[in-house]
Amino acid sequence: MERFVYIYFHDLPDDSVVGDIEDDLVDLLDGIGEVTGAGSGITGGNIDIEFSEESDALQKVISYLLSCGFDAETILDINGEQRKLSELDEKRCVNESEKGTG
Repeated sequence: MERFVYIYFHDLPDDSVVGDIEDDLVDLLDGIGEVTGAGSGITGGNIDIEFSEESDALQKVISYLLSCGFDAETILDINGEQRKLSELDEKRCVNESEKGTG
């Protein structure tokens, strides 16, 4: 089953352009996912990604967005379920701490 992720942002991180971020994501997802669209306008922008559910692509995308400086309020629509980037980062931290205690 494939997973669709739509990233919605109001502002890009400082000194960033959507085309460069799209290119970075294409490189990051090589073989495990695909950037299917991107754009920006006056009110914000979006980047659309498709990947198989079995891959770790979502976690790679989240880590990349955080490392670039995307706002915590950036929305990721994952198969119709919207989450803020800050919420997904918190889940990652919880999951990592649970793995360490096992």
